[in-house]
Amino acid sequence: NFSGIVPSPLLTVGRAKDVRRLLIKYGVSSEFEPRAVYHTAAATALSAEENVEEYVEDCLADVSGQWNLQADAALTHFMDFSDYYVLPESCLPSWWKMSERALGDAFALERPGFT
Repeated sequence: NFSGIVPSPLLTVGRAKDVRRLLIKYGVSSEFEPRAVYHTAAATALSAEENVEEYVEDCLADVSGQWNLQADAALTHFMDFSDYYVLPESCLPSWWKMSERALGDAFALERPGFT
């Protein structure tokens, strides 16, 4: 089993893009720095149906958050789903979502100048 993090150039095409599209649509991320919070529509897009597709396309173009998508060498099997989290804006049930405070704390720990 030869596996590793999917290289950034491959995150914007094929199966990796499809996986990211689905995750973004439901407010799930595996990025080291979730970029969705930087997109202007992030606060309302996932709860307002009319904005979802625009928001997803906007986020798909941004791979700078270093996605931790792990796959085999041929990108046929994605694995290791331990580093995924659900953003506060997600349309998923509340018990899945991280709180606004937890997200803020995570950014403060990672990026001291953020808060």
